[in-house]
Amino acid sequence: AAYDTRTAGSWTPPPGVVAAEIDRLTGQPADGTTPADRRYREWFIEGTEPGALAWPLSLFRLGPIGF
Repeated sequence: AAYDTRTAGSWTPPPGVVAAEIDRLTGQPADGTTPADRRYREWFIEGTEPGALAWPLSLFRLGPIGF
């Protein structure tokens, strides 16, 4: 009841914080097959995102890639 008359505010994440859409059922990143009612936005410190969202960023933190 305390928030009934309030409007949603805005929040700017600090540097190094990223958002991801998460599937409520699996806890993994939502994909094209995830229904809208199962999605929610979660904020993560960059590099701690679950599953497929984290691997590209963590790959480059390991340093140059040699062949």
